[in-house]
Amino acid sequence: MSISKISVGLDGTLASSQEAVVEDLNNEFREELRSNGQIFSYLGIKDKYDWGKIYREYGITSDECYDRIYEKWRTDSSQIDSIDLSFDMERGFENLYERFNVDIVTRNPYTEEIKNWLEDAYIFEGEHYDNIVSIYGEEKRKGQMDYDFFIDDDPNIIKDLGTHQGLFLRSRSYNRKVDHRIGPVMYRMNSLLETSEILVSWDKKLEKVEGDR
Repeated sequence: MSISKISVGLDGTLASSQEAVVEDLNNEFREELRSNGQIFSYLGIKDKYDWGKIYREYGITSDECYDRIYEKWRTDSSQIDSIDLSFDMERGFENLYERFNVDIVTRNPYTEEIKNWLEDAYIFEGEHYDNIVSIYGEEKRKGQMDYDFFIDDDPNIIKDLGTHQGLFLRSRSYNRKVDHRIGPVMYRMNSLLETSEILVSWDKKLEKVEGDR
């Protein structure tokens, strides 16, 4: 069975939006943090959906952190960096799109802003990916969607995967304790380019096996 459909995540997978929000929070709470000898740190985020005690001490819930991420996209996406070098991200998408159907799947509602951000990195709809799919406000989880492989920073996706699906987990500070050997369907990834090369290589091998039958 060949690989057909790929889901690529956004926040924490392509975009370092958490870091941008942490920087904003440090500016917003500068005086209080200074008087307490504290600082907000991206490396201090404990879990994708639980940013940890220090944020709660200042009345910032994890839900609010994600609201701030989405608001950052709406108002100032130019301040959000890509995790990979732009050239490597572009090459990764080119490799994937040449062989597979590729969607960017996100809970982020601001699809037009996301599209503009990608275009600034020379990544274009219809040339590097098919669609931006927002599941904002929906109950369904990414792992329940009809993709062969997910490229994402959320290890919880693996809970919903079927036999012929897989997850490339983008290594981030908040998921490094997750054992990538949890099963044959989860793999660690360090860059989109590297992951694209692996998927293309696998698909070529599957294609050859099917052709030899």
